[in-house]
Amino acid sequence: MFSCIFDPGACIAAGWTNLLASIPWWAWIITALVIVGVVWKFAGWPGLIALAFGIGYFARDLMRAYNSVRTHEPIESVDGDDAAPPPKKTKKKRKTLEDLFRDGLK
Repeated sequence: MFSCIFDPGACIAAGWTNLLASIPWWAWIITALVIVGVVWKFAGWPGLIALAFGIGYFARDLMRAYNSVRTHEPIESVDGDDAAPPPKKTKKKRKTLEDLFRDGLK
């Protein structure tokens, strides 16, 4: 009850999240089609391209935030005498054109 007084940002965020979650999926599709239609009517192709870039920009940020929260894995800490560093990964050196001409095509 008093948490909204001391942290109003969390209450506002929770309210928006609950409001957006309560809208059914088909209403989102109709809203998106109306927005695309309005942008097409007033701005044409350049407006639709700008809308697509804007959606892509914000979707990229949302996906980065989602992936950063989702991919946190627990960290194991191993201590003691038997703790060994992880094995080093070796990369195989790719041959350059100079190496191919020097060694010949084998």
